[in-house]
Amino acid sequence: MLNKRPVFVTGFTRGGTSLVMNLLLSHPDLCKPRGELHEVFHGRQGKEPRRVTAAKILRYLPVLLLERQDVFSTRRMAARQPFKRATAAWIDKVLFDEKLRATSTNINRFKAPDQLYSRAEIR
Repeated sequence: MLNKRPVFVTGFTRGGTSLVMNLLLSHPDLCKPRGELHEVFHGRQGKEPRRVTAAKILRYLPVLLLERQDVFSTRRMAARQPFKRATAAWIDKVLFDEKLRATSTNINRFKAPDQLYSRAEIR
């Protein structure tokens, strides 16, 4: 796995997941991908250029083909099966690449108020 000891925060809308995530991210050893998990693979409908959304959907195509279902649907409430090994490896790679790209002013940029993360530290 490219991501060492990943942490997934799940919950309902307005259920405090952003607060929990921000608390976790206050630790200097934690980094996160850009956006929420379903946005990484589905795009932010209507909030980003269509080419970006299309690229994210194409990036998600191997998962759809391997699992034969939309595993990151926010509407699917049924229990999910564990991922196939190839699916898990692909998702891990996509999330790792997203984490390396996520260095905006509020995500993965500052380890402390006056200290920037190096690319090696995010890696």
